[in-house]
Amino acid sequence: MSSVPGLGWAKPVFQMGLRTLAVPMTLHAAARDKIVQLMKESGVNDGVILLCGGIAKERFDSDHELLFRQDSWFNYVFGVTESSCYGAVDISTGKSTLFIPRLPDVYEVIMGAIHPPEHFQ
Repeated sequence: MSSVPGLGWAKPVFQMGLRTLAVPMTLHAAARDKIVQLMKESGVNDGVILLCGGIAKERFDSDHELLFRQDSWFNYVFGVTESSCYGAVDISTGKSTLFIPRLPDVYEVIMGAIHPPEHFQ
């Protein structure tokens, strides 16, 4: 068992760093299931729910990114902290899809690491 509180008790997890609570990714899946259930209970049995995550902003025309905080609801439903993502949930099947931005290679030089799609699974 880990000596770090909240670390290693569930995998995969959403965690903001060492010594922070490790939230099971099943929480986000349960949130999506609940949304689908509520839509069906209200009589909507078909369609797609499209959610837009937060968009990072730069200061004027520089490479200085203002402090970014992901939209709380988007984070709750998809467990994603990165900017410029979209998420979709199919009401009839409950299947969800996360759309991540395609960033040019130069982004990494100026703004930092580009996460591959596997990072978001």
